[in-house]
Amino acid sequence: MATSFFIRKKDSDRATLFLRARSRKNGIDIKASTLLTVDVKEWEKAQASAKDLKNLRKREAELFDKLDQIEKTIDTILELNSTVSTELINEAVFSIINAEQIRAEEEREEVRKESAKENLNQYIARYIDEIKTGKRLTKKNTVYAKGTVHNRISFQSEFNKFQEEVGRAFDFNDITIDFYNDFVGWFNQKGYSPNTTGKHIKSLKFILSEAREENLHTNTETQRKAFKILTADADTVYLTRDEISAIESLSDKVLTASQRISRDIFLTGVYIAQRYSDYCRITPENIISLGNGKNAIRMYQQKTGAKVVIPVSTQLETILKKYDYQLPRTTSQTVNVDIKVICRKAGITQKVEHKANKGAMVITEYVEKCSLISTHTARRTGATLMYLEGLDTISIMKITGHRTEKEFKKYIRVNEEENALILSNSDFFNKPIMNVR
Repeated sequence: MATSFFIRKKDSDRATLFLRARSRKNGIDIKASTLLTVDVKEWEKAQASAKDLKNLRKREAELFDKLDQIEKTIDTILELNSTVSTELINEAVFSIINAEQIRAEEEREEVRKESAKENLNQYIARYIDEIKTGKRLTKKNTVYAKGTVHNRISFQSEFNKFQEEVGRAFDFNDITIDFYNDFVGWFNQKGYSPNTTGKHIKSLKFILSEAREENLHTNTETQRKAFKILTADADTVYLTRDEISAIESLSDKVLTASQRISRDIFLTGVYIAQRYSDYCRITPENIISLGNGKNAIRMYQQKTGAKVVIPVSTQLETILKKYDYQLPRTTSQTVNVDIKVICRKAGITQKVEHKANKGAMVITEYVEKCSLISTHTARRTGATLMYLEGLDTISIMKITGHRTEKEFKKYIRVNEEENALILSNSDFFNKPIMNVR
């Protein structure tokens, strides 16, 4: 009783390795393919020398592991069976050679069986756990951004509250247009803005889409046009060049230590037109030198992963040098509180019209401008001022990371008079188009 290995064709560089299973006692002599290939010269050399065989075993450890498993398995089969077929030998070899694939498929099948038992709420819980831990990746094979994870968790919380209030647990097939109307109506009763409601609807649609791809349901209601993500133009403000100068000119004596840091971080956001999550984490590693010898900030936006390179202005250079190009650590909440006080001290207290969406209602009121300033105002201000300076839109978008000009134009805040001022400096309004006789 023995199992041995050999190659048949020796006229090429590599050849398939065959096995021979023999049992004189039971009159068995079967030849079958191992489905593995070897280097012909190395194999032949190893058969003639124990030393060469030992070296080949080291170099091809995975191959010989499989061959050892095959030999042990076939020897056991020959020992326990008086009759052995070629089919039995082939099945044994196949199970060894494809063990990883078979095991992976078995695991996938177990996951599919387990997932089939999940209802919508169980799936939401598993989905959130997987994006938090990094087990589930985005379509680009990257971990989910913190903001996205936060939005999904926030949706789960609101969805749970809604189910508790209506006294019903919703499953995949319960997510219909009627559900959508009730869900949106519930948000409106709570006074949520369309953008907040839309954020939760977006999370729901995305989660249902993910579950559909995993064959957990066939419900396509969320794909209907009526199942829309609500949005409303954000009635936000930006700071003018004069107002930024007023903030810059404030004496350190009138500001607390926290406010001085918040002012510098906020102004950094203005000068580079980035989100707070990006402009709060500048370090020396972000500073590069351009071809003209001037400094620039190079970073990858945390939310989108987009690479941006922003020239360092004189004002920004002054701030960065103050902190050795390592901005102090604080929080967006602290900056949001401080910047309103800073703007008040800078005299930015004029009353401005402010529209706020409360559920399905739009409320218009007049408030002091300083009360509307937040960390995000810095990014909007930077982008708007660049536009008012006449910088090319595409060039600004390279800095802000906006993908389309339509998105960018909706983002900046330029009123009709400011737009007319820009146009008045163009060739169209200053050079004759044709000679008038």
